[in-house]
Amino acid sequence: MELNAKNRNVLGKKVKRLRKEGLVPAEIFGHGVENKHVS
Repeated sequence: MELNAKNRNVLGKKVKRLRKEGLVPAEIFGHGVENKHVS
């Protein structure tokens, strides 16, 4: 499976706009890794 993702600066309730554009907001996290917000 291959996923295409871009970093995003939009956080909180403003992600509704991303969903309307067909993007799925997500967060990548793990032990010892800095969290990244993507869509």
